[in-house]
Amino acid sequence: MQHNEIQECDINLVWQELEKRIAPKGKIRDYWQGPEDTALYLYGESALEMRAQIADYLASYPLCKGARVITFASAESSGNHPGEASPQTQE
Repeated sequence: MQHNEIQECDINLVWQELEKRIAPKGKIRDYWQGPEDTALYLYGESALEMRAQIADYLASYPLCKGARVITFASAESSGNHPGEASPQTQE
């Protein structure tokens, strides 16, 4: 991404758009900002649903180009019931 594209992008807009797309069953609860990356932590009832709800936005907004979506704990992937922790990590 070119420098001027980065300057025109706004992480707050990304936050608002993602929250709008995953509501009411999901929410962004935290973030981490490093020297080159920013992570948004989305929590909700279904990782699969949230991934589908945000996929087109991540593909189209310049700041999100190359974004990685990582599922840390998911009832769908672990067989656990919602709310139970999963020992598995899945990308």
